[in-house]
Amino acid sequence: MSQQQGSGAITMVVMILLLGTALLNATRQQLSASLSLVADERQHIIEFYAAQAALAWGSQLSWPASAGWHCQSELQQQWRACINRINPQRGLLRGEQLTSAHQAIVHWHWVEDLPADGQRVRLLAHGWIDFCPLSNASGCEPDAS
Repeated sequence: MSQQQGSGAITMVVMILLLGTALLNATRQQLSASLSLVADERQHIIEFYAAQAALAWGSQLSWPASAGWHCQSELQQQWRACINRINPQRGLLRGEQLTSAHQAIVHWHWVEDLPADGQRVRLLAHGWIDFCPLSNASGCEPDAS
């Protein structure tokens, strides 16, 4: 009778160990998936703020006064800033960051010319936008024109 009780106890211990192993494996898989999501979100946040930096960098540059798209690139940071002169006093500044997936995160800001210098621009208050505000979608791409 004692051998049967002993083998039942061993069977119970083995079952508990198997269930514990399965639980640990499931937890490890869930943690691995969560870490991947966190890494993707971190990369997106870095690229988002790099596009913001490209926009700020573009606001410090000198731009031609002529109408249409004009772009400048900062190769080390992989930034590109472009301006589309809507009229002689106002324009739409575009800042972009090339992502790790070879796409671009783009931010926009309405600008006006500084009164003393027609080549420098000033960001308009409340002029930031994360989508192109132009009604013609092809007018949002500097390379399309």
